[in-house]
Amino acid sequence: MVRVWNLETAQESITLHGHRLVVRAIAYSPNGQWIATGSNDNTVRLWDAKAGSEEWCFKGHLDAVVTVAFSLDGKLLAAGSVSGTVCIWDVEGKTIVTRLLVPGGAVRSVGFSPDGARLGTCSDDQKTWVWQVLTGRCLEVVDGRGDPGAIAAGPPVHHFRVLGGSTETLLTDSVTGACIARLAVPLWYVSAAPGGNIWAGASGEYLALVALEKSSSAGGLRKPSD
Repeated sequence: MVRVWNLETAQESITLHGHRLVVRAIAYSPNGQWIATGSNDNTVRLWDAKAGSEEWCFKGHLDAVVTVAFSLDGKLLAAGSVSGTVCIWDVEGKTIVTRLLVPGGAVRSVGFSPDGARLGTCSDDQKTWVWQVLTGRCLEVVDGRGDPGAIAAGPPVHHFRVLGGSTETLLTDSVTGACIARLAVPLWYVSAAPGGNIWAGASGEYLALVALEKSSSAGGLRKPSD
């Protein structure tokens, strides 16, 4: 069961019933129309975010689904499981676009590039794998930062991504892969604000809010002094 709360009133707005076992992952579509959930019952379910009704259930995974993510345009939905499989679906057509088998074991986090053409996966081999969505071809493998953490990409105007782990967090260029900033903060979950300059992250012990701004001299990104 999933409970959705109204942040202004602090009241429960809807309850999502359908999964038979523990829910391990949840994501809102960027337009707020859909909620996607993944569960230990091996399914991914799509819900109407206003009515709370179940719109669709996919049963293609063979093990627990522990991470789900929408593309920034809301047209694609990706889900990863502890068996190492990743499925990418067309949300409107409710059809599978690509199925991946990540060599590194259980997939702990998935995240789309700003244009939706690539998907990053973090897995138990302590690496981040970058895939071409339409073909399923692996484009890049990035060494991990300790145990598997999280991956998230900024909006199209900021071509960067955050790679979290148990030892540190990296901000890298999503096109070239170059490291832009290195933060001595281990993050397991990361998410970008719509503007792309504010990032929220969490580990097992605390929450972190990181503000980044354009560097006037180098043209890159820097962490503010405060």
